[in-house]
Amino acid sequence: MFQQKKRWVTGGVKRLLSCMLMVAMLFGMAPGAMEVKAEEPSLKEYNKPNPSYSFTTIDDQIVTSTADGKPKVLIFFSTKCGYSRQTISNIANSGYDFSGVDIIAPEINFADKEALTTFKTKYGSDAITFSYSIDEENREAAWKYAEGGGTMPFIAYIDSSNQLRCVTKGALSAETFIANIEKYCMANSGGNTDGSTGGDNNSGNTDSSESTSNLFYSFITIDDQIVTSKANGKPKVLIFFSTKCGYSRQTISNIANSKYDFSSVDIIAPEMNFADKEAVTAFKNTYGSDAITFSYSIDGENYTAAMKYSEGGGTMPFIAYIDSNNRLQHVSTGPLTEEEIIDNIKKYCLGNTDGSTGGNNNGSTGGDNNGSTGGDNNGSSGGDNNGSTGGNNNGSTGGDNNGSIGGDNNSSPGADSGVIEGSGNDNNDSSVSYGTRIIKVDPTTFNTMQLTWDAVPSAKSYEIFYSTSQNDGYKRLTNTKKTSYKFSKAKCGVTYYFQMRVCVKGAKSEFGPVSYGRTDLTGTPTLQVKKTTYNSVSLKWNKVPGAKKYEIYYMDSINGGWQSLGLKGGTSFTHKKLVTGATYYYQIRPVRDSFYGSWSNDISASTILSDVARLKVKAASTDRMKLTWKKVKGATQYVILRSEQIDGTYEVIGHSPKASYMDTGLQGGTTYFYKVYAVSGPYRTKETAPVGQMTKIPKVKK
Repeated sequence: MFQQKKRWVTGGVKRLLSCMLMVAMLFGMAPGAMEVKAEEPSLKEYNKPNPSYSFTTIDDQIVTSTADGKPKVLIFFSTKCGYSRQTISNIANSGYDFSGVDIIAPEINFADKEALTTFKTKYGSDAITFSYSIDEENREAAWKYAEGGGTMPFIAYIDSSNQLRCVTKGALSAETFIANIEKYCMANSGGNTDGSTGGDNNSGNTDSSESTSNLFYSFITIDDQIVTSKANGKPKVLIFFSTKCGYSRQTISNIANSKYDFSSVDIIAPEMNFADKEAVTAFKNTYGSDAITFSYSIDGENYTAAMKYSEGGGTMPFIAYIDSNNRLQHVSTGPLTEEEIIDNIKKYCLGNTDGSTGGNNNGSTGGDNNGSTGGDNNGSSGGDNNGSTGGNNNGSTGGDNNGSIGGDNNSSPGADSGVIEGSGNDNNDSSVSYGTRIIKVDPTTFNTMQLTWDAVPSAKSYEIFYSTSQNDGYKRLTNTKKTSYKFSKAKCGVTYYFQMRVCVKGAKSEFGPVSYGRTDLTGTPTLQVKKTTYNSVSLKWNKVPGAKKYEIYYMDSINGGWQSLGLKGGTSFTHKKLVTGATYYYQIRPVRDSFYGSWSNDISASTILSDVARLKVKAASTDRMKLTWKKVKGATQYVILRSEQIDGTYEVIGHSPKASYMDTGLQGGTTYFYKVYAVSGPYRTKETAPVGQMTKIPKVKK
């Protein structure tokens, strides 16, 4: 079974309506301030373990997302979202008996218990258990289920066996909501009502342990059409690639130049390294063909899908084979020949050609070929970077020279090392013993590798050679009498290959096997918000050893695509000229010698106005009152409110572009109370506390 790893990456197609809606919800836009027509709700089907979260109800009880024998529905919403009000009201007024399912509604925009209780009274019912936000748990859970955001409400449907079956985004009618519950929560206790998910119906593979339910993702083609990962009765092959990866070019060229008829399978190639439409189109024209549908990166969806299918990364390209029943049968990593691709399609997509049950034809578990060409990490050609030809060379000819996103670790954290048996003999004296024949390569820093080996009896010295290519280009590194050597001039992210021979008096041994190692930027930056103003966000992070610069990415909405701010030196950066009242999202990664290290955590920060302070009210005459306050940076105007009672109803009496206001036409000897707040675009601050003052008393004429 293909285990899925956690990875937060924002995804989804960038839609204007979603962005407008999220801005309205996140920044407290008043109801009715903007009318947005609801888009069609989106839906993703799953059959995977349900995540575990805890929620605090408005009765201060703890409930969880886990379904313990009874189906559960989670409705993530905001009290300020019109679509949330609409959907929850539809459910509350439906008249349907929801006793067979637990419905929990976590509020994700930090409304307090009192506000949520009021919301329940107005829009909800006792059929729904409401949870208020006492920390980040509600929002974290929402982003997890929604895979990065979208149009609220997000609704997760969980069956009685605690399998997550479906997530919808957007407003729903009562009829659609009930139909979803009956389809995903009540039917088959975790199985798909159409029989396709949960069991393997492929006649070529009857062993369900060899396959798993296919993931669902959408891709944008270079013709700006929408295609998905789902196989609707026709097998599908997904080739996740990079335009900068030599192995991707090689594999896709093998397919494009093949005389095989690929009409029986849909082949989609999502570019996962954020190349734009023009770059992917040029790549297709150079290396591809019309047999392959190419997708370019307008957001993080291609990358997110690639990481899910590959279970965290490896050597590109990642190729997923999906049968006609929408079962994920196999995922390969690394370059493949034309013959290997065709064999995999026949075996995993179209049924096994040798009449076996589609499983492993050598008795091993997991479908690995165990030594055959293209097998997984058994030292074979095309294997997964355990010293085999076609591994992640990170700078060598044809290698994955863009940092091998999610690259293979194999040996030490953040580095790569190993031994290639039976490589490169030399015409030396084979009678001279080589001893254990192995150099141990331990990458210790971004530019250093520690080489060690066992002593060979009678050895006078050890001669070591190195290269950045496994098969040629070796240069003499050192001749030492010691059994260790510190190679301290390595370039970051480059794989180095080493061979050694033993020197005795008057003779040298044959070369031993090739050992290899790859340096890396092993540290991960921790990103923090240093400061925010009305139009800027200042970031800071810890220094990663060996990093020369840091690449900074940001999004200007939860549904937006990542945009680069370029490479920056130091450990801090201020993003300027931002929109007041907006939320921005950031991630960084270290860079050295064109090699990119691990991504930092992702954070968000909002630009806000400071609240109005130092409000003073002074009677200017019997009918005028002068108001002054401290100027708020970024404010375009101030709104003044007045009441004749401190706890009365305050009405707007005027606006001022300056930090002062003269209220006229008042009654003498009368006390008035004032509040002020600042505005910039759609964003407004809190109102000040009320300040009262009496106008001057008119003089009595004698």
